[in-house]
Amino acid sequence: MVVLDGGYYAIKGFNFQYDYTLLKLLENEDEEQIMEIEITEDLGDSSSYIQVKYKERTNYTPSSLKKPVLQLMELYKRDKRSPILYAHFNDKGEEEWQPNKTELDVIIGNCNVKAKEYIIDETLKEDFLANFKIIFTNKYQDQFEKLIDVIIKKFKCDEDIALIYYAQMYKYVERKVIDNPPENKENRVCTKKELYSLIQIRNKQMFYFSYSDFLGKKKYYQLINKLHFREFNRENRERIFIIECNKDSTVQILFDLTNKIRDKFYSMKTIKKNKILISPAPYILFYNSDLEILKELKKQLVNSNFLLKDGFNFENADFNLQSLVERGGLNDFVQIKFINNINHLAEVITILNSPNLSVFNFYVNSDEVPASIENTNGDFFNYSKFQMDELTDLIEHLF
Repeated sequence: MVVLDGGYYAIKGFNFQYDYTLLKLLENEDEEQIMEIEITEDLGDSSSYIQVKYKERTNYTPSSLKKPVLQLMELYKRDKRSPILYAHFNDKGEEEWQPNKTELDVIIGNCNVKAKEYIIDETLKEDFLANFKIIFTNKYQDQFEKLIDVIIKKFKCDEDIALIYYAQMYKYVERKVIDNPPENKENRVCTKKELYSLIQIRNKQMFYFSYSDFLGKKKYYQLINKLHFREFNRENRERIFIIECNKDSTVQILFDLTNKIRDKFYSMKTIKKNKILISPAPYILFYNSDLEILKELKKQLVNSNFLLKDGFNFENADFNLQSLVERGGLNDFVQIKFINNINHLAEVITILNSPNLSVFNFYVNSDEVPASIENTNGDFFNYSKFQMDELTDLIEHLF
């Protein structure tokens, strides 16, 4: 006996519906046309509403359309926009069909679905048929691949980036429904312009859990490196790394990560027996790190001949911002600079603020980005946020 996994097909149906929503939005020539999501029907705009059906395990028969067609006819009594049924069946290819009256009668039969009776008169049938159509479409994977191709063309990007954009837009559309219960369903609307703005805002904010299923962990970090670090490697610019820690962030993990960041971004070169700074010491803020672990980390780094600064020049001294940020002379031999306290981060950024500064924020929780520093109109630095799974991933896959 074959056990059918209803949850699998239900989730796949929702994915199919949201993918079609994105296709409709991205292919719309009017960037400001409002698309309704789960308001009167699965989709809707100013001229039509669409019910989406995904029947992967079902072959087409007229009776398989009975319930959705009757639902659309019932809705048409009060909403005269054009009704559309967008459906996939196992044995159907792409086809657009506008049934005639005889074919409609075969589909709706006695107008009863279980205990529910639909009242359909001849006038309603004629009016409905003049505006109704059925779009049979290909399977889930075909539609998904088409959507990715559309994203590639619209945003002029390669496939890896398109998968990222897809995941961000999918989540955005999904949240339109999740965040708006029935009493607020009028807010379940979106435009093409919104999606474009979303990508512009988030093109430097990468969400691990949103699309790692499409890329895999290793490829995800390879992509971060390709987009954000390859061109910066050994380039003479200031860098600040904000890295969220937790109870599993041991001294050894922080030591290995610090060593990786130092090796990748700090560089001196000897020219005619003179040491020349090629790439300055990166700044690291281990956010939420235990103070004793941070103290032991610095001790081990010094014992390993690391030259470091943290803005505290002697025991019990006050924080000295200038001491931390100054460059030149012996300061060029400093390999790592630590920002011990989140309260000092803004001060450091204010001093270093320029197009030559890049700030990278690695965090765990997708719902709240800790230590977030957003660019304002007076800021020139580059700011990027990356969701991670755990600190060891940065050591193993990124740096």
